Amino acid sequence: MSAREQDDRRDDRRGARDLASVLPFAAVFLFLPPFILIFTAPVAPGGIPLIVLYIFGIWALVIVCAAIVAARLSASGERDEATRRPDEPAKS
Repeated sequence: MSAREQDDRRDDRRGARDLASVLPFAAVFLFLPPFILIFTAPVAPGGIPLIVLYIFGIWALVIVCAAIVAARLSASGERDEATRRPDEPAKS
């Protein structure tokens, strides 16, 4: 593997780790009252209140995003010191 490919993989892993650290804060932000109150209108598409659709839609979106980020992190194949299993040898 060339040095450029290693740098690209390291950058991808760093980006996925950054996204993984931001995702919980973004999720909490989307569930704060200023955003939820936007969807309290008396509209019921398909007989389901709009706020219920918003809450479950955001919840599902967060789960899908977390799954994608987790797949990207595990696909990189590299383990840093924080995620290394105790029985794995440390990198030199």
